[in-house]
Amino acid sequence: MKAKLLFLAKVLFFSIILFALWESTVAKWYFLSFNYVLPFLSQLFFGEQRQLIVSTHFFPYIIAFIALVLSTPKVRLIRRITIILAGTTIFLIFGYLTVVSGITANAASRPGPLRTLYETTPLFLPFLFWIIFTHREVSDLFGIGTITSKIRGDRLCPICGKERAGMVDHIKASHGEKSLKTRKVKRFLSENPSVQI
Repeated sequence: MKAKLLFLAKVLFFSIILFALWESTVAKWYFLSFNYVLPFLSQLFFGEQRQLIVSTHFFPYIIAFIALVLSTPKVRLIRRITIILAGTTIFLIFGYLTVVSGITANAASRPGPLRTLYETTPLFLPFLFWIIFTHREVSDLFGIGTITSKIRGDRLCPICGKERAGMVDHIKASHGEKSLKTRKVKRFLSENPSVQI
């Protein structure tokens, strides 16, 4: 419970910091990127430069995604930076394409399914990307089995994630006898009764 509360506090803290950065500096560069990217995409898609509506619709969700990644424990620095860059790039491309394709203008002017989809889809994307990129750390934080452990069963170590045939021997040798009594290992053993102590 303490780890989860700390995680939530970090998410709130990083969100406030990132929103402050957005208001002070990043917004200017965000709009500037549209000025350079949109004419190119407009020429690419339509063969001419069109007047397009620039939207900040996706940026709050980029902030939510970055805050989640920064707050997730046990993610190494290089991997954390890579995840943030990859996720942010996907969000920006998605934002550019919705503007160029006319979805932004149509959604803004016409109430209906398109507008509902346009407004609700980004709500799920930060959490979806966060879980996809950090599923092992998220599963450890919230005490649920990872996707890979479900697929590989008793061959994936619940502590280090390495695939091993003699799992109990591996845990004893690599992580110590006491690690067999941890909640994570006990859960792993209960989910995989084929593993014998």
